[in-house]
Amino acid sequence: AAIVLVAHDRWFLESVGTSVLELEAGRARFFDGPWHSWRTEQATREIALGRAIERHNAEIERMERFVERFRAKATKARQAQSRLKQIEKLKADSPSARQRDTRKLGFNFATPTRTGRTVLSVEGLRLEVPGRVLLETAEMWVERGEHVVSVGPNGSGKTSLIETIAGRRDAAGGTVRIGHNVVLGYLSQHAETAAGAGTVLEACQRETGLNGGQARALLGHFLFSGNEVDKPLGEISGGEQRRLSIAILVAGGANFLVMDEPTNHLDVESREALEDALRGFEGAVLLVSHDRALLEAVGTRTVICHDGALSGFQGGWADYRRDRVERETTTRASEPSKPSGAHRRNGRADKGPSNNALREIKRLEAEIERAERELAILEGELATPTAWASPSQAARAGEQHSDAKQKISELYAAWEALGERGATRSRAGRA
Repeated sequence: AAIVLVAHDRWFLESVGTSVLELEAGRARFFDGPWHSWRTEQATREIALGRAIERHNAEIERMERFVERFRAKATKARQAQSRLKQIEKLKADSPSARQRDTRKLGFNFATPTRTGRTVLSVEGLRLEVPGRVLLETAEMWVERGEHVVSVGPNGSGKTSLIETIAGRRDAAGGTVRIGHNVVLGYLSQHAETAAGAGTVLEACQRETGLNGGQARALLGHFLFSGNEVDKPLGEISGGEQRRLSIAILVAGGANFLVMDEPTNHLDVESREALEDALRGFEGAVLLVSHDRALLEAVGTRTVICHDGALSGFQGGWADYRRDRVERETTTRASEPSKPSGAHRRNGRADKGPSNNALREIKRLEAEIERAERELAILEGELATPTAWASPSQAARAGEQHSDAKQKISELYAAWEALGERGATRSRAGRA
């Protein structure tokens, strides 16, 4: 059946969507293709729009020069008047005159002060909620400059752990120690830092200690301009509240960021701006999020919260996910299949894939994962405007993308053929 969905989760959009409806400046534009292809087309369009604006402006300047030269001459007055009308029409129809919000969230964290080697140590931690133990004798450490992401099922204790580390919740047992010279900056999933009375500007000054001019300058980087800084806190949207909270966090000068679902209510462009800022942050980060694109972009180590314990993985979320899939695949392949009762009575068991076939299947799966990883990197590169700056570059980019997808299709075909041969061998054994 047909599905129409609205989401800010880029991974979800890419996985599910087969076409895109773009709403901008009071217009709707339909694109028949997946989300990453639409982003590529959007970048190409932005380049073309920039050139169109340049051509418009050049034509207007040319006409204005004509008007200035010939306005005073009686023989040219009528032509000059006609050109003036053309100029007004061109200005009204210029791409730059269309009602578009071209503002982009863009900011960087300041270079943090140096901390001791160990930023955070958690030992023997016990966390409880009424009637349930979330974590028992949990341990974890975060070192200077590490970007750690915490993952796990809902209800496993990730938010409770974050709140305990930030000093917002008491542990039932164990110790949480913050390292030498650490300034902890905390962002909750509910953005309480932007709560209370007053306006956006007053809240910013209250939380940061900045004067009016400094606070306005800071808020400008987070898309609060003009009268928007005078909005009462009770009337701002979820996205505005989140941007205000991040602005306050940035101004705090923290060298250890503890963040719980920081992309809540943020649109795609704002999420990407936050990604860029966190990737460039030289301090330590502990992040809990359901935004898979953010986890993959930011994390250098993964802490898994599951079954009342914490376990670590030396790698980002995407590496952890691939490793988990590989381990599950290997475990399934190594488990001997149990013969049915009839086959046990006959003293025979079904024949599965041979050892050689299993090794080849495993090799192909690794090849597929590598090819898909390379395709994802390529698509990230192709989403930048420079990849489509000229017809030759566009043609080369399209070729690279087609070749990468073709390679994956061929690998999957070989993998499926091996699986089918294994199934045939199994059926022959039963016969």
